[in-house]
Amino acid sequence: MKISRRDFFKVLGVSALPLLNINKILSDEKEFDFTILTSRPVESLTALLNSVRANTGKNIFVYGINNEAADVLRFVLNRTQKGVYGGTKDPVFSRITGKSIMSVVEVRRINRTEPGITMTYGNKIADPRTGVFSNVSSKIYSEKTATFEIRVKINSVNTKPSQGKGEKAKISINGKTYGYIDLNKNTTIALPTNIGKIKIASNSGKVRVEESSCKHKICMHRGFISSPGEKLICAPQKVVVEVVGKSLVDAIVG
Repeated sequence: MKISRRDFFKVLGVSALPLLNINKILSDEKEFDFTILTSRPVESLTALLNSVRANTGKNIFVYGINNEAADVLRFVLNRTQKGVYGGTKDPVFSRITGKSIMSVVEVRRINRTEPGITMTYGNKIADPRTGVFSNVSSKIYSEKTATFEIRVKINSVNTKPSQGKGEKAKISINGKTYGYIDLNKNTTIALPTNIGKIKIASNSGKVRVEESSCKHKICMHRGFISSPGEKLICAPQKVVVEVVGKSLVDAIVG
C-alpha cells in the first residue's frame, strides 16, 4: 500500500514536517542513512531502493563507492523498478533541479553475524520494522545469518568513500547530542541507556563500542571507525556515534 510522503517522513521520526516543503527537504544536504546486515545483498538492496522510489515519487540515482558495491549494483539495477538508475557519474544537475535523489551505496563482507536493518536521520534512529519499510525489514530479519554490511545514504551529497581521519566523535542519545570524545586520547566512556549501558572507547584516532547491553551486539560488531561521516549505531539503546571534523566540535567529553 502506497502512503503519503508525509507519512513516509513520520516513519523516520521527523514528525514536525507537515508545515514544510518535503521536496525542499529532499534537496537540502540532509541524509537518510541505512545500515543493512544481510546474507542476500542484491535482494535486500533491491527491495530498499524500490521502497524509497515508491514512497517518495522521486527518481533514485544509485552510485556505488567501492568495488563490492559496484559488483552488487550490476545485479540490483536489473531488478529495480522504473525510476531507479545507476552509473559512474554524479548527476549533479538532476539533483540540483530536484528531479532525482542521490543514493550512495557501500558494501563490504563481514564476519558472520545476526541480520538487521537500522535507519537514521541526523541524530535520530528510526525503527524500519514498522511503516513503509516493514516488508523490507521482515525479509532481512527472516535470514538466519548475515555476511554482508550495506551502508546506504539516501539524498547524499558525498560521492566519495569515507576517507581521512576525524579528530572527534559526536555521541547522541535518543536524538540529542550528549557530547564529544577525542579520538586521539585513550578514553572510555560508560553511558546509562534505556536498557542498560553502552561503553564507548577511543584511542589512536579510532573509536568503537566496547560493551553494550543490546541483544545482538551489532554496534560492537562494526569495530573501529575513524573517518568523518562514519557511524556506530545501537538502535535498541538509541545511541549514535559519528566521527566528525574539528570544526563541528565545541565540547569534548573525557
